[in-house]
Amino acid sequence: MGVALETVRRVLAAFEVGDAAALAELLDEDMVLEAPGGVVARGREAATAYVDAFLAAFTDLTADTHVLAEQDDMVVEEYTLAVTHAGAYTSPWGPRVEPTGARVSLRVAEVYRVRAGRVVENRLYFDEYALLAQLRAARA
Repeated sequence: MGVALETVRRVLAAFEVGDAAALAELLDEDMVLEAPGGVVARGREAATAYVDAFLAAFTDLTADTHVLAEQDDMVVEEYTLAVTHAGAYTSPWGPRVEPTGARVSLRVAEVYRVRAGRVVENRLYFDEYALLAQLRAARA
């Protein structure tokens, strides 16, 4: 196991337990996070703000990892994320969705680039429409 994979494993562990301080320590000050809806968060503070907003809207997080692979300074993870919609969620694409209490599930892929034991890039891929559809169905 290389440095990149070990770093990402530590990131995942911090994310799963909501340890913001540990997570921030693993992110480079100048990192770039890209996410669905045209989100580009530049810098550690902007990236952690994006993650914090997601964690404020969705609780009881479980991630079932299907693929975790390392090549040089890159790590790819594919997983199924299950969360409870417990707080307001504002999609970059549309309106704010008030908490529904629904348990939702998403297939997610993330690509990380690690340098010197810190994440410098994180590209997050998931179907934002599928998430919003599950939240709308829960409101009905």
